[in-house]
Amino acid sequence: MYAVVTAVAEVEDSAVGDLPPLYDAIDPEALNKLFTSRCEPTVDLVEFEYAGYSIAVRGSGDVAVHPA
Repeated sequence: MYAVVTAVAEVEDSAVGDLPPLYDAIDPEALNKLFTSRCEPTVDLVEFEYAGYSIAVRGSGDVAVHPA
């Protein structure tokens, strides 16, 4: 999910390419499928750690980034 990497890069004030691969923390394809299926989302919130941050992705598409 590009939104996660972009949000962390913004907080870090760095380029997206400078961050570790997202798949080191979570399967990005599975994360996308949870929130972009044609059916109603079955998950409202997914939380995980990535690049030293606690990430929260909501069903609305909002991404929150907090220090881990």
